[in-house]
Amino acid sequence: MKNWKRPLIESLLIGSALTLTVIFFARQQMHVVLEWIWPVFYVPIHGAAVLTGNTHEPSPWLMHTILFLQCSLAVFILGWLVGRYRSRPAKA
Repeated sequence: MKNWKRPLIESLLIGSALTLTVIFFARQQMHVVLEWIWPVFYVPIHGAAVLTGNTHEPSPWLMHTILFLQCSLAVFILGWLVGRYRSRPAKA
């Protein structure tokens, strides 16, 4: 049980930091940064719009929750892949 707790907690912490950073950049209207990160908002905006049935004004808390889950899942998968390939022996 201890084997899966640590990666899950680490991915949730890093995912929440990433989410807060993305939300900070979006609220500051840093257009240079927003041009690079706009695909991150595609799933949360459309997911919140579909779940609430309101395409013009999706719920901000639901959009941020989906953004948090998306970032945490991405960090968990990336960490799992890096850890998986790091533990393999080097081919010589």
